[in-house]
Amino acid sequence: MERADPAQTGVRVGRSVGVATGVATVSVAAFGAGSPYHGGELLVQVTGIDARVATAIVVGDAVVAAVVRYTVCYAVGSLLGAYYGWVSNRAPLALGLAATAVGAVDALLSITRPTLAVVFFAAWLGFVPVFLRRAPAEPTTGDDPVRLG
Repeated sequence: MERADPAQTGVRVGRSVGVATGVATVSVAAFGAGSPYHGGELLVQVTGIDARVATAIVVGDAVVAAVVRYTVCYAVGSLLGAYYGWVSNRAPLALGLAATAVGAVDALLSITRPTLAVVFFAAWLGFVPVFLRRAPAEPTTGDDPVRLG
């Protein structure tokens, strides 16, 4: 049994934002100016450890960052969906402003990597049209019939 509500829609769309930004995070870490090869070389020079171990540490860090991004986007997407359901008249403008604020904060937190900052901001802006397309048209209550299957 599944009910379509704004919070659930926010979870689904938030997961998409999490996957997109997680992939961007790993891509920039792997191929960007601060790639694992560069970071690995720095670890080798500073600590003297094996180059493969240093690269594994840097790549592992990028993967953990991607998993954290996915989890945070999942939760924030749910909160944005719940906010949209809570706002009277389900105002798309309110959702757009909230998603823009989230995107701005996300971009500011990653400002040291401008490419990621732009991707993160754009992903949260993209959240709005996808959410509005998938969101239920009518508010749901506990008395609504549940569709099976």
